[in-house]
Amino acid sequence: MISARAIDIAVVIAYLVGITAYGVWAGRKANRSTESYFLAGRKLGWAAIGFSLFATNISLDGFVGGNGMAYRIGIASFVPELTGGLMLTISALVFIPIFLRSKIFTIPQFLELRYNRASKVLLGVLFVCQSLLIAPLMTYTAAIAALGLFGFEISVANVLTAAVIITAIVGTYSIIGGLTSVVVTDIVQVLIMLAGGLAVTALGLAKVGGLGALFSSGGSEMFTLLRPADDPYLPWNAIIPGQLTNALFFSCASYSILQRALGASDVGHAQKGLLLGAFLKMF
Repeated sequence: MISARAIDIAVVIAYLVGITAYGVWAGRKANRSTESYFLAGRKLGWAAIGFSLFATNISLDGFVGGNGMAYRIGIASFVPELTGGLMLTISALVFIPIFLRSKIFTIPQFLELRYNRASKVLLGVLFVCQSLLIAPLMTYTAAIAALGLFGFEISVANVLTAAVIITAIVGTYSIIGGLTSVVVTDIVQVLIMLAGGLAVTALGLAKVGGLGALFSSGGSEMFTLLRPADDPYLPWNAIIPGQLTNALFFSCASYSILQRALGASDVGHAQKGLLLGAFLKMF
């Protein structure tokens, strides 16, 4: 008799193979030029932009790390998403129209137009360094989640194996298919993330006896948005100005966020896409 674990693994493998094949197919079909590869031909609608932005920003590290932080500090863990949504709104209203009028392919290119080539190279190098520092954390979190989900031992060898597999899958369709592949696969994955997140929320509330039981058992400190300055996890003076500055950078200058908006069919779709991403982020 086939075990439930074997069925789960088979379903996940089938999904990963399917999403990779779909991403490669969609990207190779659409890419006919540099503009198509990096900006999806500047044809992205607001829904695709918003969904893809959300998938990039809230991935497994959000589901695992975010839930872990919420367990420790309560509703204060929502602050990074709140500040991020605020700054995405500012980016949509102020920066996106400027970027799109410049007809740039990447954010560093804007600095070259505004200042010089040296500033473009500097920002590009900083982005690469940032990616190299953040990527291991994200793949590690994803590997831990995958191993825990299927009951595998959390060992160094297993974590490395899972991380390599995850990186290879995402890298395959991203490199071959460009932005189009990333966006179309993000849309599929966001639907799964939203359905799964809502299901976990509903099941979790049912287990604790509803919102009333959650409020009474958590205590008032778990429902305080700004925590004291001596809080070891997220003090209010780390949010202002620290978290606000970080959110401002990611919303108004980060290639991982704005590359989708640069591929919009027009300014209106870019702005609506960022606003949708901000809403989903906070939701």
